[in-house]
Amino acid sequence: MLSAPAIPLSTLERAAVRALVAKEARDIIARFDSERDLKMRHEDALGVLRAMRAHECEDLAVRVGTAWAHIHHADLAHLLRNGHAWIDESRSAVARLEASEASKDPFAAYVLARWHTATGRIRFRLGDARTARAELTAAAKRATRDDLWFCRADILSTLLRVRTDESARVGTANEIGKVVQKFSTLREVMNRLAGWHSIDLGAVTTLENELSRHLAAGGTGELSVPRERLAEIIGLCDEREARRRCEMLRGLITLHFNRALLYAPNPRRGWLGDRDRSRALARWCARAAFGVGDRYRLAQALRHLNALEAS
Repeated sequence: MLSAPAIPLSTLERAAVRALVAKEARDIIARFDSERDLKMRHEDALGVLRAMRAHECEDLAVRVGTAWAHIHHADLAHLLRNGHAWIDESRSAVARLEASEASKDPFAAYVLARWHTATGRIRFRLGDARTARAELTAAAKRATRDDLWFCRADILSTLLRVRTDESARVGTANEIGKVVQKFSTLREVMNRLAGWHSIDLGAVTTLENELSRHLAAGGTGELSVPRERLAEIIGLCDEREARRRCEMLRGLITLHFNRALLYAPNPRRGWLGDRDRSRALARWCARAAFGVGDRYRLAQALRHLNALEAS
């Protein structure tokens, strides 16, 4: 089959194509985390970004955002070597973006914070807690400075977990109790932040019936609830704000799941914990993850519940 002849583009036409690529790539990146298991899966989004050659885009924020999407996916899929390669590949673009005026753009601020978060997670999984802490600290500073309120619960919870695991002092029951208190304090702050942005955390319990039906059916199919049911939690708002509130909710799932892990009894360290509270937190995480269509966090919560039952 003969291929169509290449059509030469003028300078203005090439600029228009580049602008379209950057615009479309920004939209895909902005929705990448929120649509993990909904309309657009990670693999599809990454494929489109590769086809668009977004990693070579003249827009530095798009380059960094594309790298973040790949690193984030590598973290979730435990493809650590792939994630490490993307970190190395994109670090110079990150440095250039951070040193430019463009870093003040809300989209640029978001992808920079998320790049540091995902990089910190990869470093942590690879056993480099010190570098992970530095990356997550950078993410936390940017989230605070640029008012990325919807990222803060996820970033701060992960940072506290890394700091905890980095310290050898968590080996005793007394020190575990201190860490539990730190997470409880963070929970109070983040719950207030969620309330300021009209997220009703108490309404998460209303998803129990839908979750139970989903699990009774074998846990197959898409994770989705009627729009009005999710609106009970995040309130009525436009698409962009809904995406942000759901991202905040996913961060709170991370925070509460870390607390569930800490409350689990650990006889080896002399920690009695609180099995009932650990179970209740994990169940809350399962409901919330189901509500926002997050299969990864749902699996984490259910695995923890099964481990509690088996122990």
